[in-house]
Amino acid sequence: MCKLLEDRINERLTYERIMLAAKLLQKNKGSIEEIAELTELPVDIVQQIEAELKGISA
Repeated sequence: MCKLLEDRINERLTYERIMLAAKLLQKNKGSIEEIAELTELPVDIVQQIEAELKGISA
C-alpha cells in the first residue's frame, strides 16, 4: 500500500511540474533551462512541452 501511495504522489508532483512549465512557457517567463531548473524537470521534457504548445497554437 505504501508503494502505491508513493507512486501516486510522484505522479501528481510530475503532473504539477509539467503544468507549471507549460504556464511559464506560455507567458514567456524564462528560458528553457531556467524553467527546467525551477520545475525540476529535464531540459528535454521542457523542450517537448514547448514543441507541443507551439503545435497547439499553430
